[in-house]
Amino acid sequence: MTDSTHDEPRRVLGVSAAGPELTDDAYVSLFSLLVRARLVGERLDALAEAGTIGFAPTALGDEAALLGAASALEPGDWVFPTHRDAVIGLARGVSVTALFEQAVGAGTTRGRATPGSVSDKAARVVAAGAPTAAHAAHAVGLAYAAKRDGAVVLVTLTEPMLEAGELHSALNFAGVMRAPVVFLARATGEVSPSAADRAVAYGLASARVDATDALAMRAVVRDARAHAASGAGAVIVEATGRGATDGGADDPVARLAAHLAGRAGLSDRLTALRTEERRAVDDAVTTATRLAPATAITAFDDVFATPPWHLIEQRDAAARSSTRN
Repeated sequence: MTDSTHDEPRRVLGVSAAGPELTDDAYVSLFSLLVRARLVGERLDALAEAGTIGFAPTALGDEAALLGAASALEPGDWVFPTHRDAVIGLARGVSVTALFEQAVGAGTTRGRATPGSVSDKAARVVAAGAPTAAHAAHAVGLAYAAKRDGAVVLVTLTEPMLEAGELHSALNFAGVMRAPVVFLARATGEVSPSAADRAVAYGLASARVDATDALAMRAVVRDARAHAASGAGAVIVEATGRGATDGGADDPVARLAAHLAGRAGLSDRLTALRTEERRAVDDAVTTATRLAPATAITAFDDVFATPPWHLIEQRDAAARSSTRN
C-alpha cells in the first residue's frame, strides 16, 4: 500500500509480468462470478422495463470492480455494498434466486426493502440504508468491533458519497482508530478531489486500480486487505474508469474472457460456463416471479421476540381485513 495519490492505476490484463498467475479453477471461478453478475443486471433491467418490478439499481459495467474485489476477501470478512452493488453478494454466497426474490418483493425478503437492499447475515453482507453514505459509518463501527476476530470489512462507495458528512465521519473514525476497512470507491472524474486524493487527509493508505480489470482489482484488494488486517489501518482503493457492456475494450467481462481464451483448455470451459450461468439465472427469475407477493401480515413478524398486546391486536385486525378483501 502507498500514501501516494499520483500513482497510475494498477493493471494486470494486457501487461506482461503484472502479477501472480492463478490456477485455471480460480480463473474460471472469477469469470463465472462476472458472467453471473452481468446476467443478473441485464435481467433486472428487463424486469423493470417490463413493469414487473418498479426499478432496479444495477452495476452493469462494474462487474470487475465489485466481484474482483470481493474475490480477494476471506470467509470471515464483511461486505457493506450500496444499493446498486447488490451483486457483490454473489461472491459471498448470496444466491441468484435470493437477489430476484428481493427485487420482486417476495420469498424470504417478505417485500420489506427496496430493490438492491440485499442483506444476508450468513454471507456477511449488510444492506445499504438511507442516507446511503451512512452505511460507511456502520461499516467502520463493525470493523472496529471485529478487530479481535481478524476480520476486514469491504465497503463500496459512489462518487457523490465523497461529499457526504457521514462519509467524512466514517473516514475520520477509520483513520483515528485504525479500523480494518477497505473502502472501494469508483472514480469517474466527476468529483474532485478524488477518493485516493482525500486519503492522506485521514491518514489512510490508498491505491488506484483499473476498474475494468478483474485481476488487478483482485490483486490490489488482496494487498489492501492484508494491510488493514495487519493493524496498519484502513485503505481507500480507487477504481478508475467506466466499464461498458458492449463487448469492447472497456467491457470487464469481455476483457477477462479474452485473457482467459488464450490459456490452453479454458476456451471450451468458458463457453459451457456461460450456458450454465444463463440457465441458472433463467431458473431463478422463473422461481422468483412465480412467488406470491408478501402479505401485510408479515410486517408484524421479526419485530419483537414476544409481541406486545397492541401489536397482536393490530396484526389480528389486519388479518381479518385481508380475509374479507
